Amino acid sequence: MRLLAVQADTLRTLGPPMVLRRFQAEWDTRCAGESTDVSRTVSVGPQRRHGLADLVLRERRVTTHSWMDGVTCRDQDTPVEGERHVLRFDGRRYAVPEALQPL
Repeated sequence: MRLLAVQADTLRTLGPPMVLRRFQAEWDTRCAGESTDVSRTVSVGPQRRHGLADLVLRERRVTTHSWMDGVTCRDQDTPVEGERHVLRFDGRRYAVPEALQPL
């Protein structure tokens, strides 16, 4: 996601892009493997700085472990509430931690 603002007739970038969804997995092509699914939501915070509100990102992470149990493929999900980030506008842009930016 990229944050933009309309100024006169143009769009202004308010910070680097952010990753709101990431999925990665290793799998043996039959059943066994492990995956991690990370999703982030953005909400508007109560504080305002330099005319723009803080943005609050909440992360949810689900790790899935799959294995063969006889002839049946089994899955076990482990959901975890992840980190919470507050992005503040400094008058020019929102400071986005590197961990939230694309590779």
